[in-house]
Amino acid sequence: MKRPRNPGLVAVGMLGALVLGVSSIALAGNGSARPGRQGARERVRHFLPENLRGGPELSTVVFDPTSKTFVGFQFDRGMITHVDATARTITLLQRQDQHVWRTMTFTIPAGADILLDGRAVKLDRLRRGEHARIAESGAPGGSLTIVQVDVQRVDRDGAFPPDQD
Repeated sequence: MKRPRNPGLVAVGMLGALVLGVSSIALAGNGSARPGRQGARERVRHFLPENLRGGPELSTVVFDPTSKTFVGFQFDRGMITHVDATARTITLLQRQDQHVWRTMTFTIPAGADILLDGRAVKLDRLRRGEHARIAESGAPGGSLTIVQVDVQRVDRDGAFPPDQD
């Protein structure tokens, strides 16, 4: 067996390879730290609210025993900023607390129920500044149809879903 010409260079090379190998193992171990331990990489934290009060929109899917199918629902709520009874549109300013999410215009179909403080009314009775909750339904993953506009003249948004008497 031949001896290396420069044993110092071989030793430095082996030491470098050893350091590189140990470093790789150490870095790989930090990514799989047990819960409760801090690793070299920060874990991504996901925001999960304690409750859903005050949100401007809520969606759900529920089973309807009458039709024996699942039905998708979406509830949007906010303060009315514009009503056009001729075009059958309502524009809502949607926010949570003082944080504005969006301003959205909804086209209300002729068959949708329109309630003002619990009583059936025509679209032209709704006013700017009132609080509205718009309920939409349809097949899950498909298009939704507005089925109800529930407006309150009090200074608060309606509950999701509406309070039951």
